[in-house]
Amino acid sequence: SDSFEDLEKIRDEAKKDELLPEDQEELERNIDAKEKQMQNEMQEKLEAMQQDGFIDEQKKQQLERRLDEKDAHALDQLWDEIEQQGSLHAEFEGIREEVKPLVDQWYQHFYERLPRRYDPETDTDVLTRGGALDRRALRHPRNLMFGKVFHPRVLRPTAEPRFLASIMVDVSGSMKGEKLKNARKLLVFYCELFTRISKEFGYIRFAASTFADSVTPIKTFSHEYDSAEQCAYPDGSSTVKARLMTHLKSEGGTDMLAAVKSAAADLHAEMEN
Repeated sequence: SDSFEDLEKIRDEAKKDELLPEDQEELERNIDAKEKQMQNEMQEKLEAMQQDGFIDEQKKQQLERRLDEKDAHALDQLWDEIEQQGSLHAEFEGIREEVKPLVDQWYQHFYERLPRRYDPETDTDVLTRGGALDRRALRHPRNLMFGKVFHPRVLRPTAEPRFLASIMVDVSGSMKGEKLKNARKLLVFYCELFTRISKEFGYIRFAASTFADSVTPIKTFSHEYDSAEQCAYPDGSSTVKARLMTHLKSEGGTDMLAAVKSAAADLHAEMEN
């Protein structure tokens, strides 16, 4: 059965059929287990939606309280409501699963090629950047006289890539249909890839916007892609992931110059920071 009301009907019909006590008990256990499974599925969907920022904590708690309903019709209504509210999240999840193999494939490729900062090794005893102190060389006065008491300077690459990116997605009228779907997939791919690199290795920051007649921010450099917290935008508040799914709409002309200027200004400001 796919609904709580169907399970309730099965329970009522079984009582009329006068089953043997042991059969009745087994049927009741199976129905209870199925109801519990469906409630757990709803709970998992709510947690996933809240974690990805498609509903806030308050809305999640409101819906969770209704999970304790005993009425089958009320539980079916809750199921339908979660499905409706979760449709956008389910679409996002589908895209994320689709691009995951590409993220895994390009993750190491990007990390190996990102520019790095090289820091010299420092002798912690003498705090010098000329190389580590050669203690054996100190035994000879000539080395002290000519300053030859340090090992050659060694440069070690830091583990953190140093990288800034500003992604601009064209959502003008010419991007309708399959083009827009592919653009959304590509944006999810880069957001997942850059966020993974940043979490595991450090310094990488990126922004993402759409452009048509004007530029619309999806993720600024200060926003966290994986955060479930609402971010402030000129036209309201949203999480990055929810905004990514709701604001990639095809309409208007193609003001590419404004997009380039906006990306350049944001990159310059971020470098200043």
